[in-house]
Amino acid sequence: MGLIIEPSFENSTLANLSKAFEAIWKVLRARNPPRDAAAEDDLRLAVSGKLLELAANGVTDPKELENRVLESLDVTGPSAAEKTLSERLRLRNW
Repeated sequence: MGLIIEPSFENSTLANLSKAFEAIWKVLRARNPPRDAAAEDDLRLAVSGKLLELAANGVTDPKELENRVLESLDVTGPSAAEKTLSERLRLRNW
């Protein structure tokens, strides 16, 4: 399953969303791999939703998208590996 994208975005924005998603997914898999398929799907949906929200608000730079989503998922802190899936999916401002 890849990035779920909204068809109303321009091709360049879609490419940036896809690039950001792939970069985010690499970080998430390395830091906190999902425990099962359902958890993986939930995490993919959360990441995709946040990316779409940011793009709808004019954020289209892949690196900025990546940084904002990872920050919103709070995976950069030292205790991120100990958090439950529900805590990881809790996105600020969502």
